[in-house]
Amino acid sequence: MSPNTVNLSVAQLEGHGFLVRDDRRVKFESRSPLALALQRLVAAEEDAVRRLSDAIRPLLKPGESCVLFGSVARGEATRESDVDLLLVAADHDRISGLAVSIGQTARSTHPGPYRTLHLTPSEIRARWNSPLIQGARTEGVLLAGVPLEKFL
Repeated sequence: MSPNTVNLSVAQLEGHGFLVRDDRRVKFESRSPLALALQRLVAAEEDAVRRLSDAIRPLLKPGESCVLFGSVARGEATRESDVDLLLVAADHDRISGLAVSIGQTARSTHPGPYRTLHLTPSEIRARWNSPLIQGARTEGVLLAGVPLEKFL
């Protein structure tokens, strides 16, 4: 990044009240109205994920997993975004029942719509390097159960 780009970015952040200059130093202004609003927004998102995780955890059996992935997990969700969940359980009958239970429980803690991807451990292993599973592995948030790496 060029020095000019850095200076322009710093000036924009300063203009919005995120940064203040003190002689030759620039520091983050954590008490600015925008910084406080951003902190509240982050805390609300973290609380929503925690409530969702708390609601899902009792529904899973040992060896199962539920991972939040997609735009919500990346912090890029809009009002139109759906909530993407990856459910991993031993068989598809169990996953289907789990998806219904999680959908009902999750809607009480976080508005949908929800989209669930149902996979067995062997399907996770077979698709391990697919873009979808890579995204869930690298950007996903483990809501409950075992980490995806345990299925290898």
